[in-house]
Amino acid sequence: MAMTRAASALIVDHTLGLTAYAAPAGFIGLHTRSPGPTGIVTGEPSGNGYARVAITGKMGATDTNTCRSTNTGTISFPVPSGAWAGGLPLRHWAMHSASSGGIVLLYGELDVERIVLANEFPPNFPPGSFRIDALFDGLSDLTKSTAAKWLDHFLNIAAYTMPTAVSLRLYSADPTSAGSTGSELSGGGYAPVTVIDTYMAAAEANGIAVNDTVVDFPMPTGTWNVVAYALYHAAAARILMRKVRHKELTLLSGDPVLRISRGQLALRGL
Repeated sequence: MAMTRAASALIVDHTLGLTAYAAPAGFIGLHTRSPGPTGIVTGEPSGNGYARVAITGKMGATDTNTCRSTNTGTISFPVPSGAWAGGLPLRHWAMHSASSGGIVLLYGELDVERIVLANEFPPNFPPGSFRIDALFDGLSDLTKSTAAKWLDHFLNIAAYTMPTAVSLRLYSADPTSAGSTGSELSGGGYAPVTVIDTYMAAAEANGIAVNDTVVDFPMPTGTWNVVAYALYHAAAARILMRKVRHKELTLLSGDPVLRISRGQLALRGL
């Protein structure tokens, strides 16, 4: 499964506390071609009894270890009155924000392609046969717990309340996708930067949010070894997103403050 850039921008802004994004009423559609990250709808059938299927209430909660949601209810498409997509194989699915029109939020490849002809048994996914994985590519800055919450939000399983008072923190080791907090800096004058949403600009069309204001940490009074940055939500006691530096940074007592210049902190959900 993948997420479109438009969907990523919406949920990144929500996670950063910039703009709330209400859980959508999602609809699954079938396609001959993948909508891709741009979410361009191509090859979706039209007419002959075809209609997108509401997915709300048909998917189970996302497993926070596998980041997978599996359907707990049957997903059934209408009986076709004619060939769908001109009889071409339907190889892809997409989750749309509306029963018609709207935007593509998530998309993926079907396990088995379907050719749908008139009056044949319609595409049908019994419980356990349709899976959506919230495993985004290696460039993603998400932790697994955030990825699971995002997917549950998109699938209208459990609304993800927009975080508030999110802080930017420093770590001496990569928190990894598990969101481990044990390596956060301590002492030596270190303190997190609070309310990071005041420093961040809304995510761009590519689904990436960057800081539009300089972020300064306090002047170190001891040694800091900085390997990664992370957004931490204190109310939930967990890391939301993390960014590993290309090279470890060591600061000594009396060194200038650690400054993240405008545009230097880029966070992506894709």
